[in-house]
Parts: sequence; structure tokens; C-alpha cells
Amino acid sequence: MSDPRRLHIVAAVLTRQDGRILAATRPPGRSMAGRWEFPGGKLEPGESRWAGLCRELQEELAVTVRDGRPLIRLQHDYDRGPRVDLDVWRVTAWDGTLEAREGQRFDWFQPEALTRLDFLDANTPIVAAARLPDRYLVTPNVPPGPEWTDRLLRAVGQGSTLIQLRGPVVRDPRHRSLLREMLPRLQAAGARVLVNGDADLAREIAADGVHLPWRRASGLQGRPVPRPSLFGVSCHNGEELRHAEALGADFVTLGHVRATPSHPDTAPLGQDRFLALAAATRLPVYAIGGMTIHDLPELHRHSIQGIAAIRSLWPTPD
Repeated sequence: MSDPRRLHIVAAVLTRQDGRILAATRPPGRSMAGRWEFPGGKLEPGESRWAGLCRELQEELAVTVRDGRPLIRLQHDYDRGPRVDLDVWRVTAWDGTLEAREGQRFDWFQPEALTRLDFLDANTPIVAAARLPDRYLVTPNVPPGPEWTDRLLRAVGQGSTLIQLRGPVVRDPRHRSLLREMLPRLQAAGARVLVNGDADLAREIAADGVHLPWRRASGLQGRPVPRPSLFGVSCHNGEELRHAEALGADFVTLGHVRATPSHPDTAPLGQDRFLALAAATRLPVYAIGGMTIHDLPELHRHSIQGIAAIRSLWPTPD
């Protein structure tokens, strides 16, 4: 529920089938005019979130929304401006031809290009969420076999377009040739590939970013890689989430949500605790620990980015 002391703003990340995303400038005559934002506006009293979103896009862009889902929700306090509750949706289907009804400028951008625009300060986590899919595959912590690349390519085709490589495939120098052969093929297929725990290796092989376990992130004071490279952190509680925010992480994994065989001695967060922690951070959150694609609709309903998983997203052998 929105805090009545804050302006409840609904906004849309309009996403075309080719993956390009719409961004618009603040109209002339408004505060911070000319800076970039995602279209939307203030929710009216008694108006539902979806109805408000549809009304705002009709008023601003002359389009009728047909399909969308919650993407991310966060709060932001401007230095000399309003305190806002940003309620952002990913919109994937609409009718009509876009018009700049308020004198704004708009254009379509590749997701990575969004990081180069002068967005309003509150939009940094939204840009990150807009760039990320809802499935984050974490590879098994076992030596890679000869079929690994094919299995990863199949995972990409099934929607796991963000991949974290971990274990012997990144730790053991004997697998470097496989790593170098694998990476461009995955990227050409549309995946972004992160290296677990080693920012230097990520830079060396031209990976798309790095994911740090908490024990490594805890000793940092800032991002280990510059944007647009992605930076993720594994978190388990509120203190760790706050530190990940302070580091400038693009996203976090949060868990374990459920009991898993890989962590038999760790008590799971459970759904209620997980959702409360996720709601308190400004970052995109992937639920990890016993999650499957069947959990996605409920997670989306709560503005959770998606799931991170090993077993449920790792394709079985042919």
C-alpha cells in the first residue's frame, strides 16, 4: 500500500518486440525539464494502479495499453522536490501511434543505451530493472562437461538470457579455452553473461559483468565494474541489501526463499520475510532458493524482478 505522505507515481517501461525501450524527456515548463524519464504520472484518488497507468499513457502518448505487469516499486526523496512512491510497470502491448501530447521528446533505445541518458535521479534502479530479464540462470558448481555450451544455449532459448558462470568453469585456469569459446556464442544468442566473484576475469574475457557473493561484496566501498557492465550481489538480510545499494549494485539475489538441498543447515526466509525485505530495497530483486518459473506470476505481482535458479533453469541433457 502506498504511503499517503508520498506522491504515488505510476510509470511505464514500454518495450517493443525487438527489445528497444521507450524513454522521454521532461516537458518544457516542468521541473527538471529536458532530463529523461519513463512516461507516467500521479495516481488520482481512488484510481487503481492499472487504470492510472492506462490513463497516463493515453494522456501523454495517445496509446491504449493492452498488456503489462508490475516491474519494480521504490521510494525516492528529491532534495528540493517531492517524496515519491514510484510504481513502475513493463508494458509490452498497446494500440495507437505514439504522439508527444505534452511537448516532450521521446525515442526508442537499446537497453544498454539507457545507461548513457541523463535520467532523473530516481530512475537509476528503474533503468537497471528495464535492462534485466525475469530469469537468471546460475550454473552448477561442478566441472563443465563438453555439452555445457549447448545446454546454456538451450537455456537462453528458453528465456534465461542472464547467466552467472560460477565454480570450476571460472576458477580453474584449465577451463579458460572453454570459457573463451563459450562466451561469444552465448552473447551472440542474446545472453548477458556474468562471472561469479572475479571482476578482473570478467574484464579479461569481455563478460557482461560480475556477480559477487556477500563475503566479497562486504569489503567493497564501490562498484567493481563501471556501467553499463552489470553488477549483482548475493544478499540474505536487510543489512546486506542496504550495503548492496550503497555499492551501486544493479540488482541483487535474495534468499534462500525456500529450503534447498544445497543449503540444508540454513533456515529459509519464507515468502513473507522475503517480500518484506524485497519491498524495503530500491534494487531489482531476484528470488533464489527453490524457485521455478511457476513462481514468476506471483513474484511479478509483487514487483519482483524474477527468479534466480540452478536446477529449475538448467536444461537436462538431450
